[in-house]
Amino acid sequence: MLHMIEDRLQIEIRGKYKTLDKKTKPLISTTNENPQTHHKLYPRVINTTDINFSQQEMTLLENCPKYSL
Repeated sequence: MLHMIEDRLQIEIRGKYKTLDKKTKPLISTTNENPQTHHKLYPRVINTTDINFSQQEMTLLENCPKYSL
């Protein structure tokens, strides 16, 4: 009896996996492994004063306004 139940479950599981494979194979084959996206990033901090900041100070300012030392 248990053998019959196990066989039926295996058949159902194979059917489920076949339908999942049919859905995922086209998606996998159409994805691009190396997307060529070029994002233009703007600087976080723009110095409009006459004060020249060092690289270390600019890095600290660029972290974010809520950055805690």
